[in-house]
Amino acid sequence: MNGIKQLKLVPKGIRRGNGGLAQPWNEIVLHYKDLVENYHWQFEPMLGLVEALAASTASCDLFPTTSMHRLLVTDSEKFHHDDNVLFVSYDQKKKEFEFEHRTLSGKNDKKICDKEDALETLRLFLKYKFGVLFDSKAKAKNTFGN
Repeated sequence: MNGIKQLKLVPKGIRRGNGGLAQPWNEIVLHYKDLVENYHWQFEPMLGLVEALAASTASCDLFPTTSMHRLLVTDSEKFHHDDNVLFVSYDQKKKEFEFEHRTLSGKNDKKICDKEDALETLRLFLKYKFGVLFDSKAKAKNTFGN
């Protein structure tokens, strides 16, 4: 190739998952409101978490999208689903949140918690994985009924 060496950004044997673009926070909020109001999903805790995050100053540094019912958050407008992305899902039957931070290296972190611990768990993931500060108590009274 004319003496030009091709630069490989991804280690050999590792494949990046699907790529995507972030959506505006207001569209994410509307998506979860639609699930609650029009489809009657018992997703009020997830809607509360999304509303709290969208209303926070942290939302300026984070980029969201959805994958079916899961919230995906990262620190880049363009992203791959397995490269520094936080997946947040809510199990309406078990009434539990699942947080999973995925990395290209496969050194993923996961935590399952109840709705009372969801905002604090989110705060910790955002702080340690993205360096973004999120005040987990600022909007909690309105969104989680505390």
